[in-house]
Amino acid sequence: MIDRACISLNHRCNLRCTYCYFASKETMKQATKSEFSPVEAAEVIKNIVAYCKKNGLVKFKLGVVGSGEPLLSYEALKAIVNEATQADVLIKLYTITNGVALTDEQISFFYANKETIELNFSLDGNELIHNALRQGYQQTMNSILRYEYLFGEKPRINTTVTRKTLEKKEMLAYFFIKNGFFKINFSIVVDVSDTSLTINRNEYEKFLDYCADKGIKMRQRREEIKRIYDCTKYGRLCGVGHTNIFITKAGIFPCGRFFGLNDYILAEYNAPISRVEMKLNELQSIDDGCCYYDTAVVRCQK
Repeated sequence: MIDRACISLNHRCNLRCTYCYFASKETMKQATKSEFSPVEAAEVIKNIVAYCKKNGLVKFKLGVVGSGEPLLSYEALKAIVNEATQADVLIKLYTITNGVALTDEQISFFYANKETIELNFSLDGNELIHNALRQGYQQTMNSILRYEYLFGEKPRINTTVTRKTLEKKEMLAYFFIKNGFFKINFSIVVDVSDTSLTINRNEYEKFLDYCADKGIKMRQRREEIKRIYDCTKYGRLCGVGHTNIFITKAGIFPCGRFFGLNDYILAEYNAPISRVEMKLNELQSIDDGCCYYDTAVVRCQK
C-alpha cells in the first residue's frame, strides 16, 4: 500500500550544492517545463485523497521536496497545503528549504499552517562545513533564527553526510549541540560526481553512533524506523515497490534517485495512484535492507 510520497515542484534552485545528485540529471532548458502550477499541484493531492479513501487509509505522508528549492514554487506549495487542509483524510506534509530566500510572508504562512505542514531546513554544520559544499550559511541561519522567534522552538534540520562531514565530525557535533539543534535528519550522500565525497554504509553508521552518543536525536535511531519502508538514505528498509513514490511534472518515479531515467516512469504525474500501485507491483522484489536503485541500476551499469 502506498502511504507516502515526495513531490518535486520544480527543477530550479538558488544554490548549486556540490553533492546535489539532481543537478546533472536535467538541463535548465528542460527545467522550465518541469514546474507544477498551483492547479496541477492541487490535482496531485486530490488523487492522493481519492486513493486513501478507496483503500481506507487515514493518513498519508507527503514530502514537498525534490530536485529543486520548493519555495521557488511557493504558489504551488500553498495550493498543496490548502488542498490538504480541506481533505477528509490526514495528509501530513513537510518540506525542506535551504532558507536562503525565505520571506516574511512565507514563514508566516508556515506558522499559520503548522498543524498541516512542517518546515525543515538544510544545514550541514557551522559556516566552514556548510559553505564548503552548499553555500548560503548566513542567510540560512538568519532564516532559522526567524523561525525560532515565531515558532518558539528549533526547527528540524536536514544534514547531508559526506567525507568532509566525517573529517569534521567533532566540530559539527559541537556546533549542533552549542546551538541547540538536537532534531536532525542525517542523509548519506549518494550519486555525487565527486567520488572523494562518498562514504560507505559502515562509516555512516559509525558517524550516527558518534552523534547519538553526544545526545543528538535523529530519525535513523528511532526504534520504529527499523520496521518502516521508506528510504535507505536515512532508514533501514527501501520503500520502492512497497510504500513510496516520487512525483514530478515529468512523471512518477519509484524514488528520487530514478529521476531522469525515463524507462522507470510509472505513470504521468496526474495518474490515479491505484494505477501507479499496479506498476509498482510489477517491480522485482529485493531483500530488505538493500536499496532498489543500487540493485536495479548501479549494479547493472557496472
